[in-house]
Amino acid sequence: MKRLDMAINLYHEYKQNEPVNIYVPGSVHKHNGISDKISLSEAGKMYLINKNVTKEDIFFAEEINIKVMMVYIILVTNVLLQ
Repeated sequence: MKRLDMAINLYHEYKQNEPVNIYVPGSVHKHNGISDKISLSEAGKMYLINKNVTKEDIFFAEEINIKVMMVYIILVTNVLLQ
């Protein structure tokens, strides 16, 4: 949690003057054949929200992949339409 706590401190410090986003990486882990119910990124996102970080300012692993794909599709579409 030390990294997330540092992110929270920096978020609140810089949020006053400029837009700030936090990216929380992490996948679903498996141990002895048993998978976690949620990914580390989802757990980190919930932790940040509980510490008053705005939900819209948090990007997590599952979500960022979708956003990257959407940007890629938009870029390809714009190139094809030219």
